[in-house]
Amino acid sequence: MCRDPEANMEAIKTLHQDGLHWNQFGFDFSGASSSSSSSSPVAGRSLLESRRAQVLRDAYLSSNAKIFWSLDHEHRYPKDLEEMNPAAEAIFRNLSRDGFVRIDDFGLDMDELDKTANWALSQREQKNITVVLDDGACVMARPPIPALESLLTNETVNQAIRGYLGQDSVMHGYKILRLSKRMKGADNYIAADWHHDRAGRRLKLFVFLHDIANEGGRPTEVANGTHNLVYYEFEQYATSRYDDKFIQENFDIHRLGGKRGGGFIFDTNTIHRGSPFGDHKRETIILEYHNNYKCPAIHALGLNVPCPSGDQYMLARKI
Repeated sequence: MCRDPEANMEAIKTLHQDGLHWNQFGFDFSGASSSSSSSSPVAGRSLLESRRAQVLRDAYLSSNAKIFWSLDHEHRYPKDLEEMNPAAEAIFRNLSRDGFVRIDDFGLDMDELDKTANWALSQREQKNITVVLDDGACVMARPPIPALESLLTNETVNQAIRGYLGQDSVMHGYKILRLSKRMKGADNYIAADWHHDRAGRRLKLFVFLHDIANEGGRPTEVANGTHNLVYYEFEQYATSRYDDKFIQENFDIHRLGGKRGGGFIFDTNTIHRGSPFGDHKRETIILEYHNNYKCPAIHALGLNVPCPSGDQYMLARKI
């Protein structure tokens, strides 16, 4: 900015005129277009590769944020997309627009999933399987789950995920999570504060092991459309956590409850939280997806970033 302040301020002004938005957290290019065409992946890529966008990158983003800019934008504005079946395309389009998509039924054998979940969640501090926190307020289990195989090979789901994360996508792992009736508030659950996962563009898929009510069921809540934010800073845990009142007043909040056997897929770059409040327990299976090259790059650079998350049954299986 200091080398040529007048030219750089003009660059920012024209970006704003072309649809760039920003707030206290970061930039959002999703509504921007190039000067010669309407908003589209081609226009978005052209804009992000422009000198104007580099002004923003160099002047406002932290070192880690610049890395995520480089890792994520290629997939946010892809040059090419594989052909998808209509159902996969609908999932992909909803993810791209909102940062999440609800799925009514994943077609899984829920009785078999229940058997595995009930066994795993009943264990107490079994090494490498189950972790019990705060006297059972939160229980995490990471056993192998053979009954998930039909989901892991579901080409409709996999096409949509590859469209969103890139052709070289991987399902890194999964876990079973229970939020029990013992949970009384945010002190019992690290994900209860509004936050993003400090991992940039990645997906998590939730399978509901029982009906989860939007009222009283401790659903995941998301701030609609925040998945495309390019955050100013990724280094500090505290800067990824946000005030409840501010989020409620400034964003359209969606509660992601639903029926047993269904669930949702969402981008963990979205500002979100797991509600700790409710009258009922919540039990889900959570699967995690990245672009195959992202986590190795993060590890090679020595970044303190949860990519992949460590508290899961690891598979690192390409889809």
